[in-house]
Amino acid sequence: MHYIDAHCHLNHPRLLNRTEEILELCERENVKTLVVVGYDEKTNKAALELLEKYKENKYGIKLFISFGFHPKLISEEKWRIKFSRFLEFLDEHKQEFSFIGEVGLDYYWVKAVIYRQAQLSALKELLELANEKRKPVIIHCRNAWKEFIAFAKEQEVKVPLILHAFSGSKGDVRNLKALSTRIYFSFATNVVRNRSYAQVMKVVPLHRLLLETDSPYLSPDSEENLPHKVVQAYKFAAETFSLDIGKLKTLVYSNFYQLVNES
Repeated sequence: MHYIDAHCHLNHPRLLNRTEEILELCERENVKTLVVVGYDEKTNKAALELLEKYKENKYGIKLFISFGFHPKLISEEKWRIKFSRFLEFLDEHKQEFSFIGEVGLDYYWVKAVIYRQAQLSALKELLELANEKRKPVIIHCRNAWKEFIAFAKEQEVKVPLILHAFSGSKGDVRNLKALSTRIYFSFATNVVRNRSYAQVMKVVPLHRLLLETDSPYLSPDSEENLPHKVVQAYKFAAETFSLDIGKLKTLVYSNFYQLVNES
């Protein structure tokens, strides 16, 4: 059984010219499934190009791609124009992408009430589209868990939701678990640098656990994050749950491919 990085940005400008090196490192560490996540027009197109180039590759690595519209984009008057182009892009490439995201709420960067409300409206529209297209949704939520939970209670969600780089509290986990059996909690490699994450992770059901790097962000060390470092998040989770690493790999593998196949 191999490792899965449920969220990475091989399409990020800092990593685009290192694809072969990164895939070789992943092969070496037995990281054989990667979800390449877009967050704006440029990175969505780059994710598509990566899929076209590396759908079949000598490293035996499976690439999934996700097209997203980062909530930080909803912070200026012309955001709707960009959002409309994003919806057109989704429709044009509906056969290529496996997930919608990252999308969601970001109240850390966006302070204006009018744009926070716009983020909620856009997310509602995207969840409805995901239900229609039967695509799982990768959720970005920062400094807005209370608002996201209240919002999610009002929605009819028919597809899995992946809470990317989960940063909520134990109470948030309990509330989210109660909302839907299709909500998955994905912890990033930065958990290694903050042991308090273990207390939150412990209340997550194992059958809803995913792990990721969010590379090149959220590194477990002082160097730039890369997808093969997801192994460190697995080791942290195995220690947290007192599980053999092999058993944890099997559980996370099952979780990931179940949510992909049920959509």
